[in-house]
Amino acid sequence: MSVLISNDAELDTLLDAQEVEHICEVVLAAEGVEREVEISLSYVDEDEMHELNHEWRGIDRTTDVLSFECDSAFDEDIPADETLELGDIILAPEVIARQAPGFGNSPTDECRLMLVHGMLHLLGYDHIEDDEAEVMEAREDAILPRSGARARRGLQAGPRRPHHQPRPRLGAVYDSRIEQGPSVLLKVVLLRRGGFVTAVKTERNIKVMLVAGVCTVIAGCIVGLDIAEWATVIICCGLVIHGELCNTAMEAIVDLATQELHPLAKRAKDIAAASVYVLSITAAIVGLLVFAHALDFI
Repeated sequence: MSVLISNDAELDTLLDAQEVEHICEVVLAAEGVEREVEISLSYVDEDEMHELNHEWRGIDRTTDVLSFECDSAFDEDIPADETLELGDIILAPEVIARQAPGFGNSPTDECRLMLVHGMLHLLGYDHIEDDEAEVMEAREDAILPRSGARARRGLQAGPRRPHHQPRPRLGAVYDSRIEQGPSVLLKVVLLRRGGFVTAVKTERNIKVMLVAGVCTVIAGCIVGLDIAEWATVIICCGLVIHGELCNTAMEAIVDLATQELHPLAKRAKDIAAASVYVLSITAAIVGLLVFAHALDFI
C-alpha cells in the first residue's frame, strides 16, 4: 500500500504521515483488502474545500472530508498483481479542528475519524440512507480503536453527524467532463497529483522555462504579434514545458525503479533530456522566425 500525500497550502495536518499510513492499513485489513493499492490524500484549506463541494456536489458550503472513488478494491477483472488506484481523500483540517469540540472529540481524533470515514467511502460505503449510515458508522466504531483513536463520543453524547449527498466517484467525474467543460478535467488533474504545482515548487528547470515564457509574452506584447504568431509562440512554449514535465516524470520513475548506476537507467534519462533539448532548440528557432517576421526582418 502507498499513500501519496499532498499539502500544497502547508496546513497543520493534525496527523503525521506515519499515522496516516497506519490508519489506511488498518481500514484495508479490516475490510479484507489484501492486494496492493494506491491512495491519494490531499489537505486543502476551507476555501478550496468549499469550491470542491460547489463544483462536484452542488453544495455551496465547506465540509470536512470528500472522497473520490476510482478503482474498486474488489474488482475481479483487475489482475491481482496490478496496483489499484483506490481513489482520493480530501481533508480540510481547519474545518475538522473547528468542529471537533462540538462532537466531543479532540482535533486529532476527529481527523482520524474523517480519514477512516474517507477510506470507507473509497471501499464502497455510503450514508445517504439511514440504514447505510448505520452500517458505515458501525464499521467506523469497530475500526477506530484499532487505529489508535478512542471511541467516537460524538455519536454517543454529542450531536449526530448529518447525512450528506452522494459523494462523487472519480469515474463519474471523468464521464462528466464533456458536459462541464475542460475545467473539470483540469480540476481532476490537480486533485489527483497537484503535479504542475509540485513541479514548479521542486524543479528549477520548470521555473526557468516559466520565466522564459513570461519574457516571451512580454516581448510579444511589445512587438505586437498577430493571432497566428501568438498561437505559434504559445504552442511552442507549451510543448517545451510539456517536454520538461515528461522528463521530470521519467527521472522520478527511473529513480523509483533503481538507485543503482545502471546503463539502461542512464540511457532512459539521457534520451528524455534529449527530447527536451530538441524541443527547446526547435522552439527557439520558431520564436526567432516569428519575431523576425513581426519586425519585418523577413
